[in-house]
Amino acid sequence: MKESNLFLPYVVPFAVPSTTEIRALIPNPNVEPLVVPNPAGANNETEKTVIINNGRVFNPIVIDSTGQNVTNLSLNAHYTMDGTETYANSGWIWPEGQVFPGAPPITSFTVTFAEPGTYPNICTVHPWMTGTVEVT
Repeated sequence: MKESNLFLPYVVPFAVPSTTEIRALIPNPNVEPLVVPNPAGANNETEKTVIINNGRVFNPIVIDSTGQNVTNLSLNAHYTMDGTETYANSGWIWPEGQVFPGAPPITSFTVTFAEPGTYPNICTVHPWMTGTVEVT
């Protein structure tokens, strides 16, 4: 990740029409949507604010050097990095057989570095876990 403003929040507030019914699609008695008070200036009669998981935490993506173009990668992708990416994410990798219901079954992510350089990386689950890959 080259840009600190691209660090992923796990959950994000989204505005939905106040008539939207939110229901779990997985049979589990221990789930519930988080509906929070609307921010100042929101129309409380037509919108409500719900907290939703950020899909970019779970799914593999690449953001180009402009920061504007997002490429969604396949699950368990093999990606060739050319060094111009602002951000690349493997998605949330799970041990084989331990993917929780509703999460994408990602168990691997392979990167080939096409150009020499220093490539910083960070674990979005454990942000103190950082490193670099040096390609010569």
